[in-house]
Amino acid sequence: MADDKGQTGAAGGGDAAPSSGSSSMKRILFILIGLVLVCGAGAGGFLASRMLTPQKEASATGDETVDRLIEDAEKGGSHAKPEDSAKPEGKEKEGRGEESKTEGSLSFALQPIGTNLNEDSVRRAVQVAFVLQASDEAALEEIKENEPRIRSAIIILLGSKTVAELRLVDGKELLAEEVKARANQIVGQGKIKEVLYEGFVLQ
Repeated sequence: MADDKGQTGAAGGGDAAPSSGSSSMKRILFILIGLVLVCGAGAGGFLASRMLTPQKEASATGDETVDRLIEDAEKGGSHAKPEDSAKPEGKEKEGRGEESKTEGSLSFALQPIGTNLNEDSVRRAVQVAFVLQASDEAALEEIKENEPRIRSAIIILLGSKTVAELRLVDGKELLAEEVKARANQIVGQGKIKEVLYEGFVLQ
């Protein structure tokens, strides 16, 4: 009987040991799972804060840049000079001549004059720019006042010329003398001393 009780006690002790080890393993697993969850939550919060912070900084920087641009625009507009905005741009109206910018000069540059030439077989044209040298200030004023009439006389003269005539050096020199003669008929003899070429194009 004593042997049977001892065997029974031994058997009971063997069954209790596995039960105790199983509960310990469960506790360890629960602890590990809890640590993983806590670490994961902490890492997620850290990453989210890192992602949001640059956006806030970029937004603040953008707002500062816009404010600075607005301030610069307001300052620039307040310091703008009225005479600068009202200053006309561009050259003089095409078709009108201009007095030479050299101080004391008595030259008057006509804007280029273009017209068809006297050619029957082929249509040809010429464009010429002349500079008129006046004898004095009074003559220069006469040239400016009569510029439309001078231009008209030159157009008529050019229309009577041929390509063969204008290709030659002698032909160009003759044309300048003829322009001088016709212009002097308009403003008065001797008021135009010389006629110079500023441009010459045959087309």
